Amino acid sequence: MENQDNINTNKPQPLKRMSRRERRHADLPGDPVKGRALYKWSAFVFVLAMFGAAFTCFVYVLPILLPVLGTMIILAWLIAIVAISIFTLFMIWYSDDAKSFFDGWINFGRSFFDVGRDADRLAYRAVPVVLIVGGALLIICWSMLSIGLSTDKARKKSYIGMMIALGIITLVYAIFFFVNLRKYYFL
Repeated sequence: MENQDNINTNKPQPLKRMSRRERRHADLPGDPVKGRALYKWSAFVFVLAMFGAAFTCFVYVLPILLPVLGTMIILAWLIAIVAISIFTLFMIWYSDDAKSFFDGWINFGRSFFDVGRDADRLAYRAVPVVLIVGGALLIICWSMLSIGLSTDKARKKSYIGMMIALGIITLVYAIFFFVNLRKYYFL
């Protein structure tokens, strides 16, 4: 009966707001201290593995991309010449400054075609480095995620999600790995 008289006794105490330092060292239900560093490093290496796989794809597409970029620059030059010529009724062609500017522009666009021809040689030298670094990042990421999955029960869903995504990334990497090897080294 005496507890009914004192209402403040049954009232729950408000939780104290924790500082960042206290949260870093406290075992919270969804974010325990144990395994937190491994999870952050796993996420970092996962991002690096994504960049490695994307760069492997980029090396394959580079010889195609540069001539397309050169074509776009030359088309922009052509559109600019036509628009300016119509606007000024061909008066701009009497100016030496305009002639040198447009000659520089078209030479810049043509240089992309030259680079596009040389991009195969650049890719031939870069492919082994890109494939080795990308593969190493994938192996490191798989091992970190496996260790994290087996040791960190609190973040198990996150590790499983990253493993599924890494499986897809590894598949894409493997496809471009074999395509690059076949293109540059086997026939």
